Amino acid sequence: MTARLGQFNAVLAEARAATPARAEGHDAAGAVTVVLGPDNLPQSVSVAPGWQRRVSAAELGPAVLDAARAASVKRAEVWMQSLGGSSWLADRVAQPGYGTSAHAAEQPSHPGAASDSAPQVAPRPPEALAEDILAAASRSTLPAPLTGHGTAADGRLRLELAAAGLTGCEVDRDWAARQSTDSLNSALREALREAAAELRRADERARAAAQTGGGLDGLLNEALALLSDPQKLADSLTDRRLS
Repeated sequence: MTARLGQFNAVLAEARAATPARAEGHDAAGAVTVVLGPDNLPQSVSVAPGWQRRVSAAELGPAVLDAARAASVKRAEVWMQSLGGSSWLADRVAQPGYGTSAHAAEQPSHPGAASDSAPQVAPRPPEALAEDILAAASRSTLPAPLTGHGTAADGRLRLELAAAGLTGCEVDRDWAARQSTDSLNSALREALREAAAELRRADERARAAAQTGGGLDGLLNEALALLSDPQKLADSLTDRRLS
């Protein structure tokens, strides 16, 4: 199983390496261009000269999102083509019975057999761990997706970024209708810089919180480590009865 996972990771790495670092997309009218960087986040958002003849001011926000989606689709198509061209994947698909239960991943025959993939943490006694998990679960909600917001022109232009890319664009149509191409592109650059900076800060905070291990994820990892080692669990329960 480990060898197969390593092979598949190699295929993914090969596909990523073949995917261009830069992807460009346009809306259907050709009014907006979005360029994505290697992290799939926009490096630039710009309108073409004479954009007003291609889309109305009210259509500008949706056109920005359409251009971002087009860039993401273009990158995904290249990635899938690279993945499909992998010699390892082609060999797997060519094997007789590929996709049947005979090729399903082997399951461990007993709980202890999966211990090599269990989180590497030192669990505490079960009763203390259970108490903390219940307390953390009572405080927890589903984590909100990380986002970054940027504005320009006193809030008349708003962009929203997430890890998946550009997820929101709101434009005051009266303001946009009065802007030249240069002034609108300047506002787009300003809002994009601000949104990207806020998304980076949100990501840094989330990573720092995850590293502390004090949240529900950390407690669940501790529980999994305990459950994956039947002997350790038995010893903990024995110690509890003797104390």
